[in-house]
Amino acid sequence: MHLAIDGTLWENHSPDGYDRMARSLLDALGQPATFLGRGPVPAAFAAPGASAGRASVAAPAVIVGRAFAEGRWMQAEPNLMEKIRPAGWLKRTIPRVMTEAHLDRWISFSGNTSAPGGRIFLKDVAPLLWPDTAPRGAADALRARYAEALEDPGTEVLLFSKRAAELLGDGAGRSHQAASDGGPAITNGAAASRVHVLPPYYGPAPVADRDAIKAEYGQGKEYFLWTGSTGDHWRDAMKAFSQFKMRQRSHMRLVLAPWGAPTGGAGTSPGEGIQEGLATYKFRADVTVLDPEKRGPEKWEHAALGAYALLYTPEKEELGWVTLAAATLETPLIQTKRSVATEWAGDAAEWVDPGDPASIAEAMLQLFKDEAYRSRLLKRGRALAEAMGPEKVINRYLCHLS
Repeated sequence: MHLAIDGTLWENHSPDGYDRMARSLLDALGQPATFLGRGPVPAAFAAPGASAGRASVAAPAVIVGRAFAEGRWMQAEPNLMEKIRPAGWLKRTIPRVMTEAHLDRWISFSGNTSAPGGRIFLKDVAPLLWPDTAPRGAADALRARYAEALEDPGTEVLLFSKRAAELLGDGAGRSHQAASDGGPAITNGAAASRVHVLPPYYGPAPVADRDAIKAEYGQGKEYFLWTGSTGDHWRDAMKAFSQFKMRQRSHMRLVLAPWGAPTGGAGTSPGEGIQEGLATYKFRADVTVLDPEKRGPEKWEHAALGAYALLYTPEKEELGWVTLAAATLETPLIQTKRSVATEWAGDAAEWVDPGDPASIAEAMLQLFKDEAYRSRLLKRGRALAEAMGPEKVINRYLCHLS
């Protein structure tokens, strides 16, 4: 089967590792794939000798990667893009391009519902789970959109949250007359049976010299590692670290590994906004900032292998990939409670309130002062990683995608 992959995810920055998860998953599936995009080949697919410019249906650019060696990036009718909005392009162009290029199945990791018989990953479920974080009416609009998509009997919607699936229309075929907040839900039992819940996917655990990694990132000392987009409460991590240092005199360090767009204004790198915040920070001598532009977006995972604990505290978390990554990397995790991972991670993480430095500091202190508790977290993480390892979940993805 030759897959048609919605390239939108790789054209837009994904601040939670979702693009990384999707790419490693497709690598593991090993199916031939053509990526359909609205612009030039993204940098993620560019390589020496590969074209990163505009590509047409007639002359697709070749991309690289393990299973991607047979993949292509197509930009269908670039001139048309200036005349119609993206949604119009998708609905008018995708089915025709798939027919012309002999592509078998549309897979969208971005929630686009533009081709019949597709597999649509719905990650952006915050309007369903946490309505207070979304504009009014967003949950109803989401239900209406996917109810319409599921009118096609070959379409399946794939989610990472059981609770979100229940609010949208569950995978057991039971009808929902109304959602818990009173809005309309999918009431067609046959359509509801094509809403499925899948776990996040993380590849095999790397083999690493943890002492060498600790020396590289922590100057030979223990360190907490914070990661997330630059808009996701890095200041909270710094405030929590201040409280930790004032209450527990130690040589502990803090390493900040931002993923997202710059916060320091135009022309700055993603780490520069944080560097500006460090200028007046009392414990700045104990803080290191990793610049993703210089070290790569995956560097935080390497740093996590030597970390005393990982801090991941966004306002909301809709994937659970970082939770599974921490478990696989055998790193204790302090994470926001507002996460889909609470549905399956149980006590394998220390859950804290988002936007609450005091809560984060208490968790840091508990891990530091109670080594037995930290060991229990590590043990629970290993059990979670074993239960949700790549060999355990890949067949579930194969069942739906290929």
